[in-house]
Amino acid sequence: MLSAKILEAAKIIRQFLPNLLESQASEFDQQLADLINRHQAGEPLVNQITSLLASNSETCKWMHDFLGTDSTRTRGGEFSPLPGLPNIDAPRYVCPENDYIWHHIDGSDPIPNCPTHNCALVRDEP
Repeated sequence: MLSAKILEAAKIIRQFLPNLLESQASEFDQQLADLINRHQAGEPLVNQITSLLASNSETCKWMHDFLGTDSTRTRGGEFSPLPGLPNIDAPRYVCPENDYIWHHIDGSDPIPNCPTHNCALVRDEP
């Protein structure tokens, strides 16, 4: 169960890497995409994916927030997630190769191609 959640988070964080890592985002994304694709091809790489995401303080914090490890903190008796964190209620698009998840947060943004395969993303209906 946790492995699936980590893999989902790894696919989702790719959209946010330019904001989190700025100039390091492209190289980090390539490494992450490679691990995701190799894992989906049969190599058990969840630990390596986790290690890569934990290797940077920004991606590590994002993962902790996504996985809910900070949800026990309370302020005023209730948990309030930080603004901009991945509690996303927006249309979700996925790569047909299943290595990238993109949320259409701003309706004016065009839907990009998958950064790995350069193919059109497909709307993921619940």
